[in-house]
Amino acid sequence: MDEPKNAGSAAAAYAAGLRAAVHGFTARGGTQKEIAVGAHIAPATLSRYLSSERVAPHHFIAALDTFLAERGLPLAAGVREELTRLCGRAHEASRSPAVQLAHLKEELLRIREEKQAGEAELTVLKQRAEQLAVELEQALEQARHAEAGWAVLEGRVERQDKQLRDAQSYTRGLEAELTAQHDQVLLVQREVEVLRRQNKTLLEETPRRIRQPARRRRFRRVNAGHERGSGKGVLRVLDAGSLGQHLQAPDARASGNENRARLRRHPGGVHRREYGRCG
Repeated sequence: MDEPKNAGSAAAAYAAGLRAAVHGFTARGGTQKEIAVGAHIAPATLSRYLSSERVAPHHFIAALDTFLAERGLPLAAGVREELTRLCGRAHEASRSPAVQLAHLKEELLRIREEKQAGEAELTVLKQRAEQLAVELEQALEQARHAEAGWAVLEGRVERQDKQLRDAQSYTRGLEAELTAQHDQVLLVQREVEVLRRQNKTLLEETPRRIRQPARRRRFRRVNAGHERGSGKGVLRVLDAGSLGQHLQAPDARASGNENRARLRRHPGGVHRREYGRCG
């Protein structure tokens, strides 16, 4: 008696789970006939499943989930797992060989499907692993190229740093030379300024020197009769001004033209201040 009760309670719990799963659809106006058509079973068969007169097979859960999902009411993950567990218990508790055989066939089919799904998933994983291996190899190759490029860049950077240091050293040398040349330019400018001042001073002093009695002195012979109270002929030193005054003096015996002619006849009389007696 315990086994029928256990079998009945397991089947009843499974049927109650199925009714709860379709309640959302029927509460919105859906019918069991629509569910039966969608699950590809007879309406009477669906009624027996829901009343626990028959134990619904495992594939009915998947068909029911698909039907409800198409109507926007899919089974929650926890609900479907619970229905699967209740289905297994109901089939195991059933004393009907046909039910147990059907359950075993469904379990075998489910295992095969899971195996196929696992194999397919394994194939996908292998393909993904191979793809990842190829991508990894490509990444390693890129890393090697990047490392080689990095080494090239490091060498280039070192050369550029050296060139920059050389340029800085050369620039400092140029700055030092420019500073020295600038100092020389300043020195030359100062010397030029001093020379300009000296030249200006010389230019200012030259007219005064020309006006001073540093002129060329001229000499002429003077006879004894040209000097009062003298019996000897003398040479008097005369500059240009005194010579003119003498030639224009009122006591001269000859005119200015004659005196100048006389001076031309005696050009040597302008070399010394005074000579002895004239010949």
